[in-house]
Amino acid sequence: MTHEKSPAVYIMANRHRGTIYTGVTSDLGGRVLEHRDGSRGGFTAKYGLKALVWYENHADMASAITRETRIKTWRRKWKIDLIESINRDWSDLSDNLIHRPFAPPSTSRHSKRANSEAEHAIRNPAAGSPSGVPNRSLAPSLARRPVAFGMTDGVGVAEGVRYFPQYFSPEAQQHLLTQLRAAVAAAPLFTPEMPRTGKPFSVRMTNLGSLGWVSDRARGYRYQATHPVTGKPWPAIPEVLLSLWQEVADYRHSPEACLVNFYSGTAKMGLHQDRDEQDFSAPVVSVSLGDTALFRIGGTERGGKTQSVKLASGDVLSFGGPARLAYHGIDRLYPGTSTLLKDGGRINLTLRRVTIPSP
Repeated sequence: MTHEKSPAVYIMANRHRGTIYTGVTSDLGGRVLEHRDGSRGGFTAKYGLKALVWYENHADMASAITRETRIKTWRRKWKIDLIESINRDWSDLSDNLIHRPFAPPSTSRHSKRANSEAEHAIRNPAAGSPSGVPNRSLAPSLARRPVAFGMTDGVGVAEGVRYFPQYFSPEAQQHLLTQLRAAVAAAPLFTPEMPRTGKPFSVRMTNLGSLGWVSDRARGYRYQATHPVTGKPWPAIPEVLLSLWQEVADYRHSPEACLVNFYSGTAKMGLHQDRDEQDFSAPVVSVSLGDTALFRIGGTERGGKTQSVKLASGDVLSFGGPARLAYHGIDRLYPGTSTLLKDGGRINLTLRRVTIPSP
């Protein structure tokens, strides 16, 4: 066994789909030896967890601890999916331990593809973030998930719902935020209104793409080609988001709209369906940036059973097929869980196909 010291998150098991344990260490080789000979004691010794079935290395201990903490909150099925994304047979990886870095991989493609404060949060990155715009040619590689995740199909949350935790690296999030600040300068955030009542939404928004979603008292929910305030066309969808769509949407045509919603610390969004589009065969692909949000999704009928997922900065969620018209919403934010936005809050990007493609 190679004793290459590096912060790492790992999972031990006692058999195929048996008892598992998630841990973090600065010396994976040494830690696995302790689990094997039982000298570490505790849970792994009690249940005979001696096989290293999954791991990923991190650049620093802080990010490793954060990752371990998140995985420990996952449902067991998600952990099994994570293991089997790189180790379908649950083989012991410790005999051939390699450095599996938590870092953006190369440009090779995967197998499958409210108020001025809100604008200030998007336009101003957190302290220490890069001030320049990265070369556009780097966008696809920055968007890639860490190699160690290997979950090209994501984690199944429900039928038709796929969850890609930390799809965007911290560097890719900063790159995307830089592009969003430029977009907001061209297409300022506005507050949509409920049809008929004119009640303002608790989120502010703008759009990217050839079409943008808007809503007001007089004309209700709709897509249009121009900003409701400036009358100008929406900015283009960044290449990094088009690459994301190609990776996870499993749909051959490009998205036409990217909704940009800004949530302040108290904003939420009630359960609703996305049904203003003509083409329901295309999924909705969602990107989370900033503070963690509690996302809830149910069935296609109101009042049915729902389940919740905490979406952190960099996470991606896709829902289509039987879940395309599922009721979903944001119950709450967890302020202070991300430093991406200087003043806190959350940005949600949703990529959608609106019209039915020509034959």
